[in-house]
Amino acid sequence: MLAITKRGVFLLLSSLTLLHLTLAAASPSDIANAVNSLASETFSLKDYVSSVATSSNSGGIQSIYDQLDDIHDHTLSDIGFTSGTPVIQDTNDQQVVYESYSNWVQSLFELTDNLTGNAAALISLDQEVSTRMPFEIRIFSGVVDAYLFNLIGLWPTTTAYVAQASNQKNQVDDHFQKALNAYPATGSGNFN
Repeated sequence: MLAITKRGVFLLLSSLTLLHLTLAAASPSDIANAVNSLASETFSLKDYVSSVATSSNSGGIQSIYDQLDDIHDHTLSDIGFTSGTPVIQDTNDQQVVYESYSNWVQSLFELTDNLTGNAAALISLDQEVSTRMPFEIRIFSGVVDAYLFNLIGLWPTTTAYVAQASNQKNQVDDHFQKALNAYPATGSGNFN
């Protein structure tokens, strides 16, 4: 099984992000819209995971992976979209971006909780889930981690948003770890 470390994903994402530095800076409202779009996709996937698990629809497993991959790709694209954006100085703009950040964080909590709570049901539908889902979770969590870090960098360090967003990011990491631990192929494998 291919082992991809969080550091390896971060280095890859950092390299890819450098390619996008020539893009114009994104406006706070564009950033908020992009992050809210990710939240919408993530909430939808959370609902779909529940639907597949409760309906015993083994054919839906592949769609879960596909949707995770789509959100991964959109997140990666948004990292490039925000690269080069200066620190947001306007307090109203800071609040708008923080609200979208928090919305996405909430969707990530709910998705990872669903992946955790439905692990046994998903595995019973397809045994491959026990090995493939941890891989998908690791890859997805790496790009989420990079983007959350990127977004935190948009607020001045003197604002409360940095501490609040950092705390939320740590909670997201914990939720990803719990989801990862729910699949027996990784068991107590350390996410960090």
